[in-house]
Amino acid sequence: MKEISRKESILLFICVLLSLALFYVLMLNLWGLSLFGETIDYTRFGTWSNALSGIGTTSALIVALTSLYLQRSIYRKAEARRFIDEETSIFLWLTFKEVRDDSGKLVCRLWDMIVQNSTVAPIYHWQISIDSYTTHICSFLKHPLLPGVNVFNLSFLDNLEPSKVPESILVFEGRSGRIWTRSTRGTIKEDTIKDLNCNHNVIEG
Repeated sequence: MKEISRKESILLFICVLLSLALFYVLMLNLWGLSLFGETIDYTRFGTWSNALSGIGTTSALIVALTSLYLQRSIYRKAEARRFIDEETSIFLWLTFKEVRDDSGKLVCRLWDMIVQNSTVAPIYHWQISIDSYTTHICSFLKHPLLPGVNVFNLSFLDNLEPSKVPESILVFEGRSGRIWTRSTRGTIKEDTIKDLNCNHNVIEG
């Protein structure tokens, strides 16, 4: 984002310089000047100090307008980034609980999917798929992802070795209507509606 802003700033600065140069070239005739060596009509042109003062004033105005434009551009990008961060502030991870008998021998491991919804609203359309497993959980089978911690038992993972925990993918629809994908690794990316559809629930889009 910083690299893009820097490039935009340089491009805008060059455009301003070119526009300023073109403006003064077009104004030469009004000031009694010519690119082909005609004498200066000081009645029309005025003194050099007046000319330089006008150029300085115009340049200052252009610089001020350029600065205002850049500030507004940076603000809009920051607001857009903040909205996306708020809309996608949802994380998931797998956890397990060991069940042991009276002698301390391991009986089984019970696996749960934890989904932390840090947004301000419930997520009504969502789906979690587990790598290498055809079974998944979704909003059609479970309740919406409410703000706070949501826990779902994954019985099909019971007795799985902790070293063999697969990656999980959460696909959900944000408040803006956009579809997002969040992995247990923490990565987030925008997705398409087809990745949210499943045999339990088909969303038109």
